Formats: sequence, structure tokens, C-alpha cells
Amino acid sequence: MAYFIFHSDGTLHSIAATEADKNSLPITDNYVVKEVTDNDFNRVKKQTAGASVSGDTVTVTDFEHVEDPNIYDDEASLQRYHSNVIYKIDQFISAGNEDKSLYGAISSYKTLLEGFDTSTITYPMTKTWEEYCEDNSITYVSPLQIA
Repeated sequence: MAYFIFHSDGTLHSIAATEADKNSLPITDNYVVKEVTDNDFNRVKKQTAGASVSGDTVTVTDFEHVEDPNIYDDEASLQRYHSNVIYKIDQFISAGNEDKSLYGAISSYKTLLEGFDTSTITYPMTKTWEEYCEDNSITYVSPLQIA
């Protein structure tokens, strides 16, 4: 089973693939933790769906590609996305999270993003970056897993 961690207002804060990953997140009493299916976890990890919670009910809703901010029209937009993820990773690393279960995967993902040649992709992308990674057997970490 996987986990979604929500703010008290029901909006998604982060995701965890395993209990070990969940236990390494800085979860406080202000968060609501819900167990979810691996299928729902993967949809949110790939950024093809979003999630919210109300009471005990978790709702996972597919994004419409037209409205999805994770579809890239050109190389510069994908580069901006990569820069934003690298910034989040840098914050994670500088916070001294070496003991976190995903530290190695997150560090490796940063190296991949920094060296990735975005000119090799055809634009506009009709999939999220995360879907592209899965389709091309690239190991990635969702920004929602970096906390």
C-alpha cells in the first residue's frame, strides 16, 4: 500500500510509496495520512491525476491535458520544470536528509535532471515528464515524494 499526506484543508502535500518512505517524511499532527492503492499512487506520481481528501474519503481525479500544467509546449518550459525540481531537491539535500529512505534515489534523480538533454524530445509534449520517464525506463522521483 501507498500513502497520500494531506494538509488539514484536504489538499495534497506529499506522497509515499511505502511505509518506510512515509515514516521518513516530516509529518505533523496538522497532516492527514491516508492509505491508497498502488494504482492511485502511480497516477498521482506520474502527475496525470490529483488527489484530495474530505473526512475519510480520498478522491483521485484525472487531469485534463488541456488544463494540465505538466504538459510542455517547448524546450524552455521543460527546462523550467527541471530547474524547479532541482531547486526542491537542493533544499531537501541541504536540509541534511541523508537518513531518509529516498535520499539516494533523489540524489540520483538530480544528477539525471542536470545532465538530461532536453533537445532530444519532440515538442509539444503530449505527456507529463513523469510519463515520459516511465515510457523510456528512466528512474524518477515525483516532486511530491521530495519532502
